[in-house]
Amino acid sequence: MAVHSINVGVGAKNDLASVDTEQLLWDSFRGGDRSAFARIYELYAPKLLSYGRKITTDSQRIEDSIQDLFVELWKGRANLSPTTSIKFYLFRALRNKLSRFRIDLSVPDTDTDGAIMPENLLSFPFEAEWIAHEEETAQTASLQQAIGCLSKRQQQVIHLRYYQHFDSHQIADLLGIHEQSVRNLLHTALHALRQSFILLVTLLVNSLLT
Repeated sequence: MAVHSINVGVGAKNDLASVDTEQLLWDSFRGGDRSAFARIYELYAPKLLSYGRKITTDSQRIEDSIQDLFVELWKGRANLSPTTSIKFYLFRALRNKLSRFRIDLSVPDTDTDGAIMPENLLSFPFEAEWIAHEEETAQTASLQQAIGCLSKRQQQVIHLRYYQHFDSHQIADLLGIHEQSVRNLLHTALHALRQSFILLVTLLVNSLLT
């Protein structure tokens, strides 16, 4: 059953404006409000689908897992705990569900060189901004190609940090690794993307000079 098969009938918008708003929406859903449930589905089903594709290439398994997740949420709504982050709750639930199908979700606990990267070394302002707003740039295809060259674990942390806007602590919780390992992965991934960007600019300049 495809993910889009639930009829929500509510206009799509971006993530909720505040933690308080999320809590109210979640509490309304837990109380049996169908429109709140529909709103949650429409806000987060596409994000879950995108996240699932970073875990496995089995699209049908991802769609079925998301569908099952929302069915189970509705049936068990009265027993759900409060949350301040619906997206984090759903992402973790999807990851747990996919793990039951023996999908390899393991991410090595340290980066390849084992280096310890301080928080302040994770700052690549231009590249980070480029990632966060790639849909607004003319380099979308080039960026996606560069990200595709990263290791699977690097792609996951880039996706969770810059597309889903989770912090290092949340990413570590989702992936089951140390927070320092998340920082290491982000650092090496951003460094690799920076090198790709420099190469792209160099090739562009050379083409203009010839």
